[in-house]
Amino acid sequence: VSVMGGAVGTVTNNAGQDQLVVPDNGRRLTLGFSLIGYESATVALEPGQCVADVLLSSADIRLPEVKVVYSKAEDVLANFFKNVNHNYSQSSSLLSCFFRESIFQDKKLVQISEAVVDVFKSSYADRDSYEKVDFVRGRKSRPPHVMTDMVFKLEGGPYYLARIDLAKYWDFIPQPNMVSNYSFVFDGVDYEYDKLLFKLAFKPVRDDGDLKYSGFIYFDSESFALVRAEFELTRKSLINSRRQLIRKESKNVDARLIAARYSVVYRPIGGKWVLGSVAGVLQVKIKSRSRDFSGLFTASSELVVNDINPVVRLGNMRSATFRPNYQIYEQIKEFDPEFWDTCNIVLPDIVGGQ
Repeated sequence: VSVMGGAVGTVTNNAGQDQLVVPDNGRRLTLGFSLIGYESATVALEPGQCVADVLLSSADIRLPEVKVVYSKAEDVLANFFKNVNHNYSQSSSLLSCFFRESIFQDKKLVQISEAVVDVFKSSYADRDSYEKVDFVRGRKSRPPHVMTDMVFKLEGGPYYLARIDLAKYWDFIPQPNMVSNYSFVFDGVDYEYDKLLFKLAFKPVRDDGDLKYSGFIYFDSESFALVRAEFELTRKSLINSRRQLIRKESKNVDARLIAARYSVVYRPIGGKWVLGSVAGVLQVKIKSRSRDFSGLFTASSELVVNDINPVVRLGNMRSATFRPNYQIYEQIKEFDPEFWDTCNIVLPDIVGGQ
């Protein structure tokens, strides 16, 4: 969901609900709604109007007879690299983001942390400069009598989610004239932002237990921009990933990672594609030998870019940035019920019908 012609945007929860805070300048606003596999829609809001219901229709992809659909993954990837400088920003920017981390124990919500963070992102041409993430403000809640203490800590949070930018770092995307650890195949087409998308499926050439992924990447059929990716750790990678993703573990507690899934979404603004949202889900099986306790813990994290502004200098962020080992829950000191009145947030998913 985004303001047409601007950088302000958000995403809906799993029930399709959203909340977007925009300046009240007395002028009509047009909101754009897009979902992969559905026709995009726009809604014009008059000054003072604050509620809108939108119904998206499923997309019926019909190709003109003269349309050529690529069947070779190598051609799609080659055109992605050929056009990458044109499709993504070549200048630095400051992203205003909403971050939420939810912890579930056997499908029951036991902890939630929410924060507004600033992400400094250098030019997409500068692949050697990683993101700097500054904590602005946040709140946390912990329902009583649910979980007496955390027996493990997962690596993640805003620092890692901001780093999952495949269009910039390429990660497992095979670069031209280089040997790749992954194989890509053309897997059909899809539809989003009123654009035809090419879908590529990928998997490791050799699943040897190192951190490797399998999944799908979607490219715009005209500009060849990477617009969406969905991927997860392979089964063998899960076995050997415990030390990389589980940072701290209590004594006499066994923690086994059983799933790690991620998604990254971009959206078009002013002729460029910008980072829209990143999400990750980790599932860990916990067993305590000393307390006869076991359970399935699910950590769901999402980073949503609400606004983007150009920036030349990093300024004060150099001395107040997240580090890889920071845990978002530990950075939030108190509950602030008034803070969210003026900030864009993502409404919580509906769990258990509530």
